[in-house]
Amino acid sequence: MNNEFGLINLWTEGDAVTRFVAILLLAMSLASWVVIILKSLNLLSARSQASRIEAFWHSPNVAGGLQALGNEENNPFRALALRGQEALAHLKTSTSQPELLKELDTSDWVTRSLQNTIDDATAELQSGMAILLRWAPPRRLWACLARSGAFTTRSCKSAWPVRPPSTKWRARLVKPSS
Repeated sequence: MNNEFGLINLWTEGDAVTRFVAILLLAMSLASWVVIILKSLNLLSARSQASRIEAFWHSPNVAGGLQALGNEENNPFRALALRGQEALAHLKTSTSQPELLKELDTSDWVTRSLQNTIDDATAELQSGMAILLRWAPPRRLWACLARSGAFTTRSCKSAWPVRPPSTKWRARLVKPSS
Protein backbone atom coordinates (compact mmCIF):
# COMPACT_ATOMS: atom_id res chain seq x y z
CA MET A 1 0.00 0.00 0.00
CA ASN A 2 1.64 3.22 -1.19
CA ASN A 3 0.44 6.30 0.64
CA GLU A 4 1.22 9.59 -1.09
CA PHE A 5 1.29 11.37 2.29
CA GLY A 6 3.58 8.88 4.03
CA LEU A 7 7.10 9.39 5.25
CA ILE A 8 8.55 6.94 2.73
CA ASN A 9 7.01 8.85 -0.15
CA LEU A 10 8.18 12.15 1.34
CA TRP A 11 11.73 10.83 1.47
CA THR A 12 11.78 9.20 -1.97
CA GLU A 13 10.02 12.02 -3.79
CA GLY A 14 11.57 14.90 -1.83
CA ASP A 15 14.52 16.98 -2.89
CA ALA A 16 17.64 17.88 -0.90
CA VAL A 17 15.88 20.64 1.04
CA THR A 18 13.08 18.30 2.08
CA ARG A 19 15.56 15.69 3.27
CA PHE A 20 17.66 18.31 5.08
CA VAL A 21 14.61 19.66 6.90
CA ALA A 22 13.45 16.12 7.78
CA ILE A 23 16.85 15.21 9.21
CA LEU A 24 17.06 18.52 11.09
CA LEU A 25 13.59 18.02 12.58
CA LEU A 26 14.48 14.46 13.61
CA ALA A 27 17.71 15.63 15.27
CA MET A 28 15.89 18.45 17.10
CA SER A 29 13.20 16.04 18.23
CA LEU A 30 15.78 13.60 19.59
CA ALA A 31 17.63 16.42 21.35
CA SER A 32 14.36 17.61 22.89
CA TRP A 33 13.53 14.14 24.18
CA VAL A 34 17.01 13.73 25.64
CA VAL A 35 16.66 17.05 27.47
CA ILE A 36 13.16 16.12 28.70
CA ILE A 37 14.32 12.74 30.04
CA LEU A 38 17.46 14.13 31.70
CA LYS A 39 15.55 17.01 33.30
CA SER A 40 12.88 14.61 34.54
CA LEU A 41 15.54 12.43 36.16
CA ASN A 42 17.16 15.51 37.73
CA LEU A 43 13.82 16.67 39.12
CA LEU A 44 13.05 13.23 40.54
CA SER A 45 16.44 13.25 42.24
CA ALA A 46 15.81 16.74 43.64
CA ARG A 47 12.41 15.64 44.90
CA SER A 48 13.92 12.70 46.78
CA GLN A 49 16.59 15.01 48.21
CA ALA A 50 13.94 17.54 49.25
CA SER A 51 12.19 14.88 51.33
CA ARG A 52 15.17 14.98 53.73
CA ILE A 53 14.84 18.69 54.55
CA GLU A 54 12.55 18.06 57.51
CA ALA A 55 15.20 15.77 59.05
CA PHE A 56 17.76 18.54 58.65
CA TRP A 57 15.69 20.99 60.70
CA HIS A 58 15.01 18.43 63.43
CA SER A 59 18.64 17.44 63.88
CA PRO A 60 20.48 18.52 67.06
CA ASN A 61 23.26 20.41 65.21
CA VAL A 62 24.42 21.45 61.75
CA ALA A 63 26.73 18.44 61.34
CA GLY A 64 23.83 16.09 62.07
CA GLY A 65 21.66 18.06 59.67
CA LEU A 66 24.24 17.74 56.91
CA GLN A 67 24.41 14.02 57.55
CA ALA A 68 20.60 13.84 57.32
CA LEU A 69 20.70 15.58 53.92
CA GLY A 70 22.95 12.87 52.52
CA ASN A 71 26.32 12.84 50.83
CA GLU A 72 25.30 13.27 47.18
CA GLU A 73 27.57 15.67 45.38
CA ASN A 74 24.75 17.23 43.34
CA ASN A 75 22.43 17.84 46.31
CA PRO A 76 21.43 21.54 46.16
CA PHE A 77 20.08 21.48 49.73
CA ARG A 78 23.36 20.18 51.12
CA ALA A 79 25.24 22.80 49.09
CA LEU A 80 22.99 25.49 50.56
CA ALA A 81 23.60 24.34 54.13
CA LEU A 82 27.36 24.10 53.55
CA ARG A 83 27.44 27.56 51.98
CA GLY A 84 25.63 29.06 54.97
CA GLN A 85 28.02 27.35 57.35
CA GLU A 86 31.02 28.59 55.35
CA ALA A 87 29.66 32.15 55.30
CA LEU A 88 29.34 32.20 59.07
CA ALA A 89 32.79 30.68 59.55
CA HIS A 90 34.30 33.24 57.18
CA LEU A 91 32.85 36.11 59.21
CA LYS A 92 34.08 34.65 62.50
CA THR A 93 37.70 34.32 61.40
CA SER A 94 39.82 37.12 62.73
CA THR A 95 42.49 38.77 60.67
CA SER A 96 44.82 41.57 61.60
CA GLN A 97 43.97 43.55 58.48
CA PRO A 98 40.62 45.34 58.18
CA GLU A 99 38.34 43.89 55.53
CA LEU A 100 35.28 45.34 53.90
CA LEU A 101 33.30 42.20 54.58
CA LYS A 102 33.80 42.69 58.32
CA GLU A 103 31.85 45.93 57.93
CA LEU A 104 28.84 44.05 56.56
CA ASP A 105 26.03 42.87 58.72
CA THR A 106 26.14 39.11 59.38
CA SER A 107 22.62 38.70 58.06
CA ASP A 108 23.48 40.48 54.79
CA TRP A 109 26.61 38.39 54.23
CA VAL A 110 24.92 35.06 54.90
CA THR A 111 21.86 36.03 52.85
CA ARG A 112 24.10 37.00 49.93
CA SER A 113 25.99 33.71 50.14
CA LEU A 114 22.78 31.69 50.28
CA GLN A 115 21.28 33.62 47.36
CA ASN A 116 24.37 32.90 45.24
CA THR A 117 24.01 29.19 46.00
CA ILE A 118 20.31 29.24 45.10
CA ASP A 119 21.14 31.01 41.83
CA ASP A 120 23.75 28.35 41.02
CA ALA A 121 21.28 25.53 41.72
CA THR A 122 18.60 27.20 39.60
CA ALA A 123 21.03 27.66 36.72
CA GLU A 124 21.96 23.98 36.97
CA LEU A 125 18.31 22.95 36.79
CA GLN A 126 17.73 25.19 33.78
CA SER A 127 20.80 24.13 31.83
CA GLY A 128 20.11 22.45 28.52
CA MET A 129 16.75 24.11 28.03
CA ALA A 130 17.95 26.28 25.15
CA ILE A 131 19.48 23.48 23.08
CA LEU A 132 17.09 24.04 20.19
CA LEU A 133 17.86 27.74 20.06
CA ARG A 134 21.53 26.99 19.46
CA TRP A 135 20.69 24.69 16.56
CA ALA A 136 18.08 26.86 14.90
CA PRO A 137 19.25 28.42 11.65
CA PRO A 138 18.68 32.14 11.14
CA ARG A 139 15.13 33.27 10.50
CA ARG A 140 16.14 34.68 7.14
CA LEU A 141 17.26 31.24 5.96
CA TRP A 142 13.92 29.65 6.87
CA ALA A 143 12.05 32.46 5.14
CA CYS A 144 14.18 32.03 2.04
CA LEU A 145 13.68 28.26 1.96
CA ALA A 146 9.94 28.69 2.33
CA ARG A 147 9.82 31.38 -0.34
CA SER A 148 12.00 29.68 -2.94
CA GLY A 149 10.94 26.07 -2.50
CA ALA A 150 14.46 24.96 -3.40
CA PHE A 151 17.88 25.67 -2.10
CA THR A 152 19.77 27.57 -4.78
CA THR A 153 22.64 29.94 -4.32
CA ARG A 154 20.90 32.62 -6.34
CA SER A 155 17.59 32.52 -4.50
CA CYS A 156 19.05 32.31 -0.98
CA LYS A 157 22.12 34.45 -1.38
CA SER A 158 20.89 37.03 1.12
CA ALA A 159 20.03 34.41 3.77
CA TRP A 160 23.59 33.54 4.68
CA PRO A 161 26.01 35.95 6.35
CA VAL A 162 24.46 39.28 7.09
CA ARG A 163 25.92 42.12 5.10
CA PRO A 164 27.36 45.11 6.95
CA PRO A 165 24.89 47.93 7.50
CA SER A 166 24.60 50.56 4.84
CA THR A 167 25.99 54.02 5.34
CA LYS A 168 22.45 55.37 5.82
CA TRP A 169 21.93 52.94 8.71
CA ARG A 170 25.27 53.83 10.27
CA ALA A 171 24.44 57.52 9.96
CA ARG A 172 21.33 56.92 12.06
CA LEU A 173 23.32 55.08 14.74
CA VAL A 174 26.18 57.54 15.05
CA LYS A 175 25.25 61.13 15.76
CA PRO A 176 27.39 63.64 13.98
CA SER A 177 29.71 65.53 16.31
CA SER A 178 28.80 69.17 16.59
